[in-house]
Amino acid sequence: MYNFGAQGPSGYSREIKKTQASRSGLYLNPQPFAEDVLLVCRVGDAFRFWTWDDGAWSPESYLPGVTANQAHAWPEIDVTGVEPMRFDLPLPATVQVGVMAGAWTTAGPADDSRTRAVIDYVRFAPTAPASFDDCTAGFPDP
Repeated sequence: MYNFGAQGPSGYSREIKKTQASRSGLYLNPQPFAEDVLLVCRVGDAFRFWTWDDGAWSPESYLPGVTANQAHAWPEIDVTGVEPMRFDLPLPATVQVGVMAGAWTTAGPADDSRTRAVIDYVRFAPTAPASFDDCTAGFPDP
């Protein structure tokens, strides 16, 4: 899962999460409250993530000292933050994907700071990428 939104008292973040066999590992990268464009790319059994930043794609990385679950990170995560974040997840060649919206809050239904999601569009690359270098080529200017 890859999303952007209110993450409770910590403010706004991009959330990158893998769930496998009922175990989830989530990573939060700080994000100002603003429009955002997110990209998920699958090559084989590996997934990587990018955000559109100042006119270019920026790969997501683990942010040491920001994400609290370093000791419990998935084995493929580079907890030094040097390599882009990657999740390995063996899935069938064809999968269903979807768009969701949600918000995390401890204030309850009377909280007037709830998040509202407006999704303008979802696009898929015209051809499957052969490598992670190909991932952003289908979306040169989102």
